[in-house]
Amino acid sequence: MDYHAIFLEAIEAFIRDYEAGHLRLLTKQDLQAYLFHYCLEAFSKHYSSPPYKVHCGVVIFPPRERVDIALGDREAVARLRLEPDYPGLPPSEKPFVFSDDIEHDFKQLRALCERGVPHAYAVILDEDGRHLQAFPMVPWRKLKNGEREAYLLVRHFRKAGDSSP
Repeated sequence: MDYHAIFLEAIEAFIRDYEAGHLRLLTKQDLQAYLFHYCLEAFSKHYSSPPYKVHCGVVIFPPRERVDIALGDREAVARLRLEPDYPGLPPSEKPFVFSDDIEHDFKQLRALCERGVPHAYAVILDEDGRHLQAFPMVPWRKLKNGEREAYLLVRHFRKAGDSSP
């Protein structure tokens, strides 16, 4: 079973519906729930017999190596971050993700791959451009959600020696 391909298909389904204006995200858990849903859809399209191996908020290496989404038996894992746009809310009152949190996720995902996880992803949806400015050298994907612009980063980390795309 290709868990890596399932996750990428879920990301593309999420992007399609997000850009069509069908989704509004207020919390990271919203992003997690939608990606979980799209993973289940991809599983059901390609594999006929549930239960499907997709989990949220699971510990993959005790005691604390927790990821937001895991597919298979640690074959593909993801850490998620959402910087929502709260129209009309002053920047000083906005809940937000610190750039250091994202850097920490990158380090954690690299370490997970060193411990044997084949595919690890950092998925960051930035609806206000804060992280686009903090990480200008990474390949952000510009999305449209109604009148709003958002930026998505899907950064893929691989186990050493893995040559899959």
